[in-house]
Amino acid sequence: MNRAQEVLLHILEYQRLCSKGSASQPLKEAAAKLAPIVEEFWRQSAELHSWSRPGWKADDEYPGYIRIPLAEPSAAVICMPFHLAPANPDLAILQEILALASKIVIGKVAGRPATICLSGSTLILKDVINVSDLDFCEYIPATIPPSALARVLEAQIRNNDLRHCAAYFRVKTLGGKHNELYFVSMIPPAAFTPEQMGKIVKLFEQSQNGQLFHLTETSFAGITEATNWLIIHHEPLEMDPVSALSFAHQEAALGIYGRRPLHTLEAIAIYVNFLRSEIQKNAATNPVKAYKRAISWLRLFGAGELLNQLNELAHRHRATPAAAILSKRLVHEKYSRSADPNPPLQDLVTRLGKEIQQSTQTLVGNAPDETAALEQLIAEFGTACEASAHQESLWDQVLSLADPRHLK
Repeated sequence: MNRAQEVLLHILEYQRLCSKGSASQPLKEAAAKLAPIVEEFWRQSAELHSWSRPGWKADDEYPGYIRIPLAEPSAAVICMPFHLAPANPDLAILQEILALASKIVIGKVAGRPATICLSGSTLILKDVINVSDLDFCEYIPATIPPSALARVLEAQIRNNDLRHCAAYFRVKTLGGKHNELYFVSMIPPAAFTPEQMGKIVKLFEQSQNGQLFHLTETSFAGITEATNWLIIHHEPLEMDPVSALSFAHQEAALGIYGRRPLHTLEAIAIYVNFLRSEIQKNAATNPVKAYKRAISWLRLFGAGELLNQLNELAHRHRATPAAAILSKRLVHEKYSRSADPNPPLQDLVTRLGKEIQQSTQTLVGNAPDETAALEQLIAEFGTACEASAHQESLWDQVLSLADPRHLK
């Protein structure tokens, strides 16, 4: 048992005791002993993962983050959780991501620095190789007026270019209802009508979280959909229940303003249990999703040998490119149904269709049923991860890292 596994098992055991409803003095004393041990381990882990990389530096203020500088003249910094840093994209891709983030950010109002993070599979690009979309998460203080957010959104629509198009806005209101507003037919530089502006303002007023969808083109993922998930919160963020909608352990803050604590006992336990639940839920039905969750799990537990086995199987069976193509097909179908899309968006949709066809041809050739052939590659990967007559399943080996019996 390595040190990372030992620390995580003690955190999970502490959470198990807390879940029994005990608020005893001994348990409080145990937390007081465990918390500084975990904080120091997170700090040392960041230092260990950063010492050999020029410019990388462990974050002094927030244990567990590695600050990765981007090339001049931007002088920007990406704050990466230590366990994801070895799998993150190359510097050139990170710079491209930062440039895209500057186009889709909403909360940069009146000189206030934006709090936007990269999340999702792109953070582990060196493991998964292929991604079908880009995910961002932006934290917006509720003190920013909805009218100011609406004006920033309008500017994004008006500034559509041939490589980036804002497409639509979806929110979940405080009452639990979903509302959407599409911009696909707006031809730049047309502005919102007063009626449209009023509706956007109302959507921001009614929502604590929403999603902005963009069709964009990148050098590493081709034409893809970028989603900016907006979380509108009250300060301090960690005290607002809405903070539970996201996990700091799978986000990289684009700038120093978006960092959230990584080392607290509760946050770590909740995240580890989330990963375990996701792996268990998807192993049989969506092995590629289970694989992506398992990458974060294995890197957190420091289980390099198991990670290498899982990566090798996924790459051998070409599971992630197959899943990426199937996902992009759904995106293409969605935008192809749009009524009279504006020319830049139509250009991206047309080229996305050609990209999908070329990628499919490369992966499965002239298969009579391309969809079935792609799904078969994913199914074969899932089968390879399942138990054989002589060995437990790879998924069971992955999850057994958190077996409390290791502590006995």
